[in-house]
Amino acid sequence: MICDILKESEKWLALKLESYEASLKRQTKLNFPQIEDALSFWVEKAIDNNITISGELLVQKAHNFATLLDVQDFKGSNGWVAGFKKRHNIECYMRHGEAASAPLEDLDDMRKNIQNILKDYSPNDIFNVDETGLYWKMEPNRTLSTGPGKKLMLININ
Repeated sequence: MICDILKESEKWLALKLESYEASLKRQTKLNFPQIEDALSFWVEKAIDNNITISGELLVQKAHNFATLLDVQDFKGSNGWVAGFKKRHNIECYMRHGEAASAPLEDLDDMRKNIQNILKDYSPNDIFNVDETGLYWKMEPNRTLSTGPGKKLMLININ
């Protein structure tokens, strides 16, 4: 009703136009608001600390918070994770790519330098390391984030 909207006028006026809540036609009640708040706070801190976040990690952290908050019926399904990401504007981003791995202004000097180093080796002894499978223990190059940050070079892959 109109009187309910007027009672909460400060809340509605403070709402950002690009936020998820602004796009809703009706307000829905969250089933697990304590878990939602704790997880959103954790995600903010993880992004600030340059931690790689995945959907599986979100589920694991949500279950940890459910245990700490003594919430019994929390499942942490794929649908809940998808809704959480949508409510908090979290998308999958690429941390870095091969195109961003070297400064372009130094490329000519770097090529000459590598050619000088490799001139003493046979072409059979030269190989590209990233095509050998030696990177299997590396940190993933995709992460969940609220947007391209200043600490990470993020490329949206959606």
